[in-house]
Amino acid sequence: MRNSVSRAEGKAADYLSPLTLVPQRADGARYSSIVYLVVEDIEKSYQTLVANGVKTVTQPRLIAKMPEHDLWMAGFRDPDGNLLELMSEVRRK
Repeated sequence: MRNSVSRAEGKAADYLSPLTLVPQRADGARYSSIVYLVVEDIEKSYQTLVANGVKTVTQPRLIAKMPEHDLWMAGFRDPDGNLLELMSEVRRK
């Protein structure tokens, strides 16, 4: 996601770009891919990760209000330090 999506909400300062979370390896190289996992219930999925000792990076947060749904994401790392994101499109009622 780009920061411009968050600016539509007026909360660009609250938005963490995935690129700012990319770790640097000891040899100076950076990891370059982020895997997005689409989940139905982001809060439940996030709590399952926490309960199983997964290193989280960001709590579930609203990324963008789309015409028909809100886009939520939560970041975590795998055992190798790669960044992954839970992603959920929450339909409005």
